[in-house]
Amino acid sequence: MAFSYVSTKVTGSGVTTRTTAGIDTTGKRTLLVSVADTNQNVSLPPDSKGNTFTQVGTTQTAAARGLSVWICENATVGAGHTIQVDWTSGSADPTVIFEAVGGTAGTALDSGSLVQGSGSPNYTLTSNALAQANSVVFSFVAGESGSNPATYANTTGFTIDQSETNGNLYWTGAAGHLEVAATTAVQSIWTQSGASGTAPMFIFALAAEAGPLINTEPSDATVYQGETAQFSVSATTSGGSLSYQWQVDTGGGFSNVSSGSGGTTDTYTTPACVVADSGDLYRCQVTDSNGTTNTISAELTVLMAVIVYYYTA
Repeated sequence: MAFSYVSTKVTGSGVTTRTTAGIDTTGKRTLLVSVADTNQNVSLPPDSKGNTFTQVGTTQTAAARGLSVWICENATVGAGHTIQVDWTSGSADPTVIFEAVGGTAGTALDSGSLVQGSGSPNYTLTSNALAQANSVVFSFVAGESGSNPATYANTTGFTIDQSETNGNLYWTGAAGHLEVAATTAVQSIWTQSGASGTAPMFIFALAAEAGPLINTEPSDATVYQGETAQFSVSATTSGGSLSYQWQVDTGGGFSNVSSGSGGTTDTYTTPACVVADSGDLYRCQVTDSNGTTNTISAELTVLMAVIVYYYTA
């Protein structure tokens, strides 16, 4: 397994919308968002990269506490990535956690592993059996702080990615992950100081990508007519040596490049570009002994060169 993670959080009091700080999600194409708040009139508009989210399961409530989890698979990613959460009615006192995961399959969610529920301290939830041996299991919990710091810990080996402990916030939460090499069910136990009562929880698995891990995706390129454009990829093998095949989509779907140089290497250079090439998409298929991973597509923009003549008397 070769998973990678990056995350951030944002909180608020009496808010109707919240936006996270920007994080670099490059190479991490499964996005997760958890929202802890009593008012779960939640919607997620498209994020800063244009991705849309689907709710995992249903909103879980316990007493006055609420928790919802959202996912976007095979997302468009990159630097400065933000997500926004809106409340369609009323105001909220939320803890919002945004996490991006690398090394996951294009369709990563193991929906059969999903269990949502609630419990009293210690907060315990066990997943269903995992569909794939190489997976990462995520566990989310929401709690009530009141006026006390709500310190979270996990006693079953989960790495805590984010937790909110501010005692001035009424609704807090935490998220953690555990990489698993077996298909057995996984138990997550959260402890929390500073609060009591029942808490809503989620647990589910994301499947590992069966092939190379893309570390650096190709970037969009802008050139002038007559110039060449270059696209590059960096990847880590999950087994065996790596091979590369660059592809182009000129409007009818992707096919292997037939011109330019480096079409079967980690760096491809186009032939001299013309304005009609603008809008073409490029991607690389990276293959090892376990399978093939497609990079995201990068767009080519070709600008018309302007020649200015100067006349002197």
